[in-house]
Amino acid sequence: MKPARLPLPVVLLLAAGCSRAPDIYAPPIERRPIEGATPDLGEFIQMRAPHVSHYLVRDVLNAPAGQIYRWTNQQPALRFHPRRSAGRRLRFDFVIAGATFEETGPVTIAFQVNGRLLDTVRYDAPGEKRFEKAVPADWLDADPAIVSAEIDKVWVSKTDGARLGVMLLGAGFVP
Repeated sequence: MKPARLPLPVVLLLAAGCSRAPDIYAPPIERRPIEGATPDLGEFIQMRAPHVSHYLVRDVLNAPAGQIYRWTNQQPALRFHPRRSAGRRLRFDFVIAGATFEETGPVTIAFQVNGRLLDTVRYDAPGEKRFEKAVPADWLDADPAIVSAEIDKVWVSKTDGARLGVMLLGAGFVP
């Protein structure tokens, strides 16, 4: 007895079922770039820099673009990305305003790096000031590094209660 012959379309259909179908993968998730992404943080920032807001953590007040200083409140903090940890010094450039000093008198400021007290300094006169001190390399293991200052006395406005510390010019790490 002869085996039954199947029509050609049926044979082709059966043969197609024997082939392995290609693997199917979902298309990759479409991701859009983050708008207004933070630029790389540097080691030092001047308050007049156009991208200064990316460095500010707390208690540094807004100012018109290009102004050389920004008022602080009592506990200003900024973030930085030190390129190396060894041989770095923390630097704060600031002004103690004569008008606020008349009411507060001498001011003591505690400077910190990543929550560790680096030094406490008493300022007995108004004017432009610079704090600069070496930072132990093992204090800079966090990225970003958070630097802060705690001002013991701030000027308080009698009209609106605004609290002003110092006029910050620049801050960060220097060699």
